[in-house]
Amino acid sequence: MQNAFCSFLNCPPVTCHVLDRSWWNILRPSGSNPEMVRRDFALGANGGKVESKLTSPTKGYSQMRRWERILYERTGYPKKYADVVPPTVVISNNLLAGKCWAFNGSKGHIGLSLSREIKATHLAFHHPPVEELSNEQMRQSPASITVWLFVEGDQIRHLSGRNTVGVEHFLNPSGEIPLWLHGGVFVEMLALQYHPAMGLEQTFALPAIVTSSLLVLEILANRGGEETCMYKVAVHGQSF
Repeated sequence: MQNAFCSFLNCPPVTCHVLDRSWWNILRPSGSNPEMVRRDFALGANGGKVESKLTSPTKGYSQMRRWERILYERTGYPKKYADVVPPTVVISNNLLAGKCWAFNGSKGHIGLSLSREIKATHLAFHHPPVEELSNEQMRQSPASITVWLFVEGDQIRHLSGRNTVGVEHFLNPSGEIPLWLHGGVFVEMLALQYHPAMGLEQTFALPAIVTSSLLVLEILANRGGEETCMYKVAVHGQSF
């Protein structure tokens, strides 16, 4: 039986199932068995954030004037960007078809600050049912993704054999490296292939060898679209 929220949106049953699971992830009792329900440390409702300085420009969005930025910080995107889906949708429970974060071309990246420092063990990609998407929307799906975690201090010395890049590799051209990122590097944790037709939720294991509260998802290719559109991403792991 569909819940009231699904009935209001007139969702297909399979979408309702995804929404129900998403809301349970937020509203679950604090004493729930962690083996039954995994906490999403990237979720905005749990304290996760998108790092704009480490995120590719959003399609259809241009640099704001000072008054527009003040309005944005208080209320969200200005009215002229009403049709632009912000990157924060990636860390929300919105799984409606077409409501995804888009950037031009097939290559881009998004930086995600987690709600706390964790030893990340799994990364999950969520996607609406493919039956609800057009062929063009399917071509906009990410295909090849590399996962990078930010590390600093003693952890850097224990990363021999793994690819690392400086913060400037993902920094927006007009941005400066934030003070809290000085002295750290991003280490490659996983290179994966993703296809939305393989399931509404696809989980990939990460090597739990470092602790971090910041990661970058680098999209290296999509499925042939002129732009790329990303839906919800969840990060699971062990907190301390």
